[in-house]
Amino acid sequence: MIIRLLAVLLLSTPVLAQDRLKPFQLTVVVRDLPDSAKVSKMYLTYPQQGKLVKDSAKVVNGRCRFSGMLAEPVEADLSAVASIQGTKLAEQYTYLVYMIFIEPGRQKVIAKKQLHSSAFTAKGSTVNRDYLSMYKERAKYEAQYQYLYSQILDARRAGDRQEEFRLQRIGDSITAIAWERIYAGFLVRHPDSPASLFAWERYERRSSDPAKTDSLFRLLSPEVRALARGKKIEAKLEEGRSTGIGKTAPGFSQADTLGQQVQLASFRGNYVLLDFWASWCVPCRLENPTLVAEHAKYRDLNFKIVSISLDRAADREEWVRAIRKDGLSWTHLSDLLYWKNAVARLYGIEAIPQNLLIDPQGIIVAKNLRGAALENKLKEVFAPKKAF
Repeated sequence: MIIRLLAVLLLSTPVLAQDRLKPFQLTVVVRDLPDSAKVSKMYLTYPQQGKLVKDSAKVVNGRCRFSGMLAEPVEADLSAVASIQGTKLAEQYTYLVYMIFIEPGRQKVIAKKQLHSSAFTAKGSTVNRDYLSMYKERAKYEAQYQYLYSQILDARRAGDRQEEFRLQRIGDSITAIAWERIYAGFLVRHPDSPASLFAWERYERRSSDPAKTDSLFRLLSPEVRALARGKKIEAKLEEGRSTGIGKTAPGFSQADTLGQQVQLASFRGNYVLLDFWASWCVPCRLENPTLVAEHAKYRDLNFKIVSISLDRAADREEWVRAIRKDGLSWTHLSDLLYWKNAVARLYGIEAIPQNLLIDPQGIIVAKNLRGAALENKLKEVFAPKKAF
């Protein structure tokens, strides 16, 4: 699991020439939603020329319409406003966000009865058709994830760290298989679909194999790679080569929880896991027991963890509280600038959790190690030595 931020992905879209923009029209039908008569307004959020547009439309007779200008298919969020008070249904509407694609031309989205981000059908949009086929594949794993997540929470409440750790390993194995089948598989089958750029981004954020993510991107058609989002990925791949495996980790200095500046260079001579997280990031918090366990094994050898938090200044106390609650007894740094964190930007971090393993000479030797992958890599690194 990993946290996605629409603004981070979309606000960095390159500015396009005005004459390349074409009109789009999106009709949204909500008649099948529960208490649909109480749905009064819909919001559509999407990128246009480097800015994030948030449009609204009044729902009349169970439908509404949006229009605007686009140069190419883009990812968008669609949400509803319903005048329902104090019920479980009201809460479901509050958190309901449809992830759709919009593209030049006319298209229609028809909401289904279920209040779910992918519970819709689409007409006039090949990209949405492709995306929904991807989500259908993903849905095969949702029941497993939900059951496993409930088991992990039960183990955590019972204070059974060993069982929690075991269940997380199972989750890591399921996720590794799922990501290959859902995202890598979709990309291979749909090299001409703009939705494959979305699939690539999802796959890349969990992958610990940069060579494979690069080769998967090269499978995409020249037309898809030439889209603004494709060019952004191309630039990211080029930039990532400076922070890729085998490269020297860029140096930095950032404040710890007491406001003291700490330099990465001060850890030279140790293996350092540079971990990017935040107190509000649920997947990050689920990974923390793994970090705690591995840190306990190797902390008396030359293994250090440096966590970089993407918390906000307003959430400083939550950041410190999360460190204590999760038992994270290592170095914690942050400038509390959220997604603008200077170290995160230096390393091209656009989603969390992510990490890099740096060797004693300051060379990046691995990326995105989670669960069993982290355990196995550290076991390999410290094999000649005795861990406690």
